[in-house]
Amino acid sequence: MDQKFNIVCVRVGPSYSTEYVDKLYDMFRSNCTKDFDFWCITDLPHDNPNVNFAKVQPLPISPRWMWWYKMYMFKQDIGYTGPTFYCDLDVIVTKSIDKFLESWDDSFWICQDYNRKVKPDYHVSNSSVMMFDHAKYTKYWSEFYQNQKDIMRQFRGDQDYLTARLIDEPKKWWPWHWTISYRWEHLEGKAHPDNAIVVFHGKPKPHEINWELEDVA
Repeated sequence: MDQKFNIVCVRVGPSYSTEYVDKLYDMFRSNCTKDFDFWCITDLPHDNPNVNFAKVQPLPISPRWMWWYKMYMFKQDIGYTGPTFYCDLDVIVTKSIDKFLESWDDSFWICQDYNRKVKPDYHVSNSSVMMFDHAKYTKYWSEFYQNQKDIMRQFRGDQDYLTARLIDEPKKWWPWHWTISYRWEHLEGKAHPDNAIVVFHGKPKPHEINWELEDVA
């Protein structure tokens, strides 16, 4: 029997419209031949029969630090378990993501941070696209929930926390060209035939370019 995956996103607060969730689902449905359930961790579910919604409670954090809501994906009773592929909302999927899911093993898969542009050996991981065994990493939610203030004081964001925690885990970075930065790689002509996900950290966001990538070759 083929492996079934959870594909997960997080939408909490007003920064991203429901269009982002719906478009992400549509992009994965069009670019994935694997069996998957699509999940959205959110404080405000909307009407989409293709999406499983896991409603979460507010965290005591500043609206500027909403990325900490990603930690909910590790919660033991969030609604799913097993192989879990996470993706930020502000991405454009350009082709099949099958190769990501086919990489499934005992490792925690994550991106190298896009500061690799100026420092190729940059050690920090970027949490825009990740894959992991949910059951194995519920400890991250437990640790975060019990020590929220201390952890958020020590680390600037979830990916800095994960960078530190994954030192002792079987972590692997995706090949750099599978996920690229829109600003720092795509616009600089560093697109690659194997690129499948373009990440929009910072500005602009996908809706601001009408969800279409410029041809910069």
